[in-house]
Amino acid sequence: MAISFEIKEKLHSSKKTNVYRAKKDGKSFILKELNIDNSTEKEKSKLKKEYIIASKINNPLVVRPISFEEEEGKQVL
Repeated sequence: MAISFEIKEKLHSSKKTNVYRAKKDGKSFILKELNIDNSTEKEKSKLKKEYIIASKINNPLVVRPISFEEEEGKQVL
């Protein structure tokens, strides 16, 4: 998990991803993380594409990702 975030709770867990509510610098964030044990190169690429596509959507009804980070061998959106 991204070291710089304080995890508050796990919101969802599946075979491929975990979703967390987290805090950093007093702000709230939602993090989506690939499960490192079960992730393939295809799934890693898919998460990166999800970030690229979602970051281009400019609609107030769509949550826009802030960043895509790779840390400690994990990919976090």
